[in-house]
Amino acid sequence: MPVDALATLRAAQPNVHYAVSDKPNAWRRFLAGEPLASPLAPAAEAAPAEAGASRAPAGIASTIEPSIARRLADSAADVSPDFQRHVLPMLGRLGCNGRSCHGSFQGRGGFRLSMFGYDFAADLEAMTAGEEPRVSKDKPEESLLLYKPTHGDEHGGGKRLEQESWQYQLLKRWIASGAEGTAEPAKLARLEVEPSELRFARVGESTQLRCIATWQDGRREDVTDLTRFQSNDPAVSTVEPGGLARCVSAGETHIIAFYDNGVTPVQTLLPISDQRVSATGARTEVDRLVLEKLGKLGIAPSPACSDAEFLRRVSLDIAGTLPTPAEVSDFVADESLDKRDRAIERLLESPAYAEWWTVWLSDLTGSNSQYLGTTDMNQPASEQWNRWLRRRVADNVGWDRIAAGILLAKSREDGESYASYAAGQSRYLSRTDPADFTDHANAMHYYWFRSNNQLSVDRALSFGYVFLGVRLQCAQCHKHPFDQWSQQDFNHFAAFFDRIKTGAAPDALPAQQMLKTKLGVPERLNTAALRRQMYLRVSAEGLPIPWNEVWIEPPRAKPQPAKLLGDAMLDLNDYADPREPLVSWLLSRDNPYFARAMVNRIWKHHFGVGIVEPPDDLNRANPPSNAALLDHLASEFVEQQFDLKWLHREICRSDAYQRSWRTNATNRADTRNFSHALIRRLPAEVTVDAIQQATSDERGNSNWSQAVASRKIAQHPKSIQARGIDYSLLIFGKPLRTTNCDCERQAQPTLLQSLYVRNDQELLEWLQRKDGWLQQVARERGESLSSDTVAGEPTAAPATGDTASSASDDELKPLIRTAYLRSVSRAPDASELRDALEHLRRSNGVAEGLRDLMWALLNTQEFLTNH
Repeated sequence: MPVDALATLRAAQPNVHYAVSDKPNAWRRFLAGEPLASPLAPAAEAAPAEAGASRAPAGIASTIEPSIARRLADSAADVSPDFQRHVLPMLGRLGCNGRSCHGSFQGRGGFRLSMFGYDFAADLEAMTAGEEPRVSKDKPEESLLLYKPTHGDEHGGGKRLEQESWQYQLLKRWIASGAEGTAEPAKLARLEVEPSELRFARVGESTQLRCIATWQDGRREDVTDLTRFQSNDPAVSTVEPGGLARCVSAGETHIIAFYDNGVTPVQTLLPISDQRVSATGARTEVDRLVLEKLGKLGIAPSPACSDAEFLRRVSLDIAGTLPTPAEVSDFVADESLDKRDRAIERLLESPAYAEWWTVWLSDLTGSNSQYLGTTDMNQPASEQWNRWLRRRVADNVGWDRIAAGILLAKSREDGESYASYAAGQSRYLSRTDPADFTDHANAMHYYWFRSNNQLSVDRALSFGYVFLGVRLQCAQCHKHPFDQWSQQDFNHFAAFFDRIKTGAAPDALPAQQMLKTKLGVPERLNTAALRRQMYLRVSAEGLPIPWNEVWIEPPRAKPQPAKLLGDAMLDLNDYADPREPLVSWLLSRDNPYFARAMVNRIWKHHFGVGIVEPPDDLNRANPPSNAALLDHLASEFVEQQFDLKWLHREICRSDAYQRSWRTNATNRADTRNFSHALIRRLPAEVTVDAIQQATSDERGNSNWSQAVASRKIAQHPKSIQARGIDYSLLIFGKPLRTTNCDCERQAQPTLLQSLYVRNDQELLEWLQRKDGWLQQVARERGESLSSDTVAGEPTAAPATGDTASSASDDELKPLIRTAYLRSVSRAPDASELRDALEHLRRSNGVAEGLRDLMWALLNTQEFLTNH
């Protein structure tokens, strides 16, 4: 049964969680390209629907209990406040368990609460136990929990309560009733906010929000008075503590409601203008969804970009490569209606696509030789990692199989001896007839070797970032402030990684030690450098060296509870390899993160901004700018078997992608709704390649998209730490792959970048190098390109001798046009052509005049950006 059947099974039997059973052969066939047909087996009782989910529990109550504030207003009413449902949310609403008050790690005034109030047992103990408990059950009025916040002069946080308030009465009644905690925490099934969307008609308009909590047992309650509210952009909409939302200006944002484990966003919107935008006749579903959102906002989209702009944009995005002058000229002259689609297909099949997206995936997954613990063979291992990815990108293997090949990778096959494994690893490095690592059991195990990824908590964080697009760091210490994850959820999730080990398995230790002794470790090879030299020589002969391995610790005697994020609890002792239920859940059709994370990242690559921004921070308080668009692309990505080329094609074929960067009165301030192209800096590798391509000779320029092995977009870091990376790449923001964050790749302009393109010796040498275009022009014209002058400085005509003025306009214009096509991928306009001709006529030779022109073009924002 395929993994996609998980959704059907769960719907049919909601009380049973299904995970792929421990059948390694099924995974092997899946990694080789077959549909996953492993039998599914019940693993554990399912967890309830995640908080905030759209599905309601069965038997939901039709009535809604009034708010606790309203019930407490009736002094005769018999109200028994609940610790979880009322007391802790109310303290959170008052800010008592926030990070600046008693929720800080050190607490305040000797009183510490769990941050955001989700450690119920610890909070109850803090209030009721100790030498000086905060509650007095015999005399509730004398409880410090009531006294301090009603006396601002004795409370560091100032006066927080009035004795006549419902909040005071809530705490008093809870204490009087015994100050009981929650034996078994209730499960919040859904937090609804009414209305679910706010469409304002004018600035200053306000609407009261109402929050309804639905619990797993079907109980429903108005919790508006216990809910915390936050506006993601107070310049557009504000929200008062009681939930009164007010429009401040035209635009859109979200108001976020927080209660218990629920986080629910509410979109607020006031149209920018009365501009009518119709989605009728949209060319693709992507365009229909984008236009529908623009229609709500009254934003008119920009027209399509020019053919030259499109070809430059799509070439840089898909292949990391400037189009050649011939490609631009031919494309502009082509009058066929499908030429843009054909250009996309050509680029997707180019070698440059495979190289550029291999680097992209290496960045994402963290291939960094500095951190690989593979017995001092870090660099060869890192290169194998890169080659493994390159083959799968070139073969267009689905992202699901790439992910499974990384996460499920084994070092030794079942039943294989360590000696056989060590010999096989060395054969990949043999000088004579080396084995092909990219065929290695269809899997790549080096992801687990990262030295900064050895603790289970670090692996949980890395897994969440790379494969889910979520940041779990906050939940490592306390309740996540913007999502449903508690510290307990995080610890249960990290348990999946406890039994994944690197080094040598217990049965392999004697054989590994024997190899080390044979090679003289540690007597002679007592430093990493000496060991590396020896290992490289020995493995080059195809002989075994003491490689480390990934191995799985056997199931333990005691239960090992673990929890999939937002899903089921299970006992990992039921699995020989705890990664299998994890990957089964990851690749299941209804996983809410895996497909969305990749779609969002690639969308950002092409648009400069994600549907969710930042792209590696998918959380409930950071909703997508166009939820329907993200849902559509993610579901279709799954239907297309996670085909990365399909995703690039679907995005780049859309009118949304092909719009001009030129704005109109309605979309000038829009940065999140894809009404026009955003001007964005080129990535480091693409920038440096573009400089070299623009200045290369005719042969090098025409073959640039094919001969990619020596280019920066194909350069896998031999030593990615700063001391080994190319200076040019470093200053343009190439990531060092040391952290789990998309933000590690820097796209912001800096002073160093400006200085580099203006006067760095490396750039000046590229301009006039022997195999460059300018030297080619000089040779053809019988000129000499002087190195005494500096590019960018006017070269005055000499008193005697020939100057560029001796060349006719018919000779100069094609050269000027070529300079523009080489750099900014378009022909010069009339004023640019006139200015360039004037400069060349004053220059000391055509080649030197062209050098000045090329220097100026390479310094333009038009060259250094994608637009």
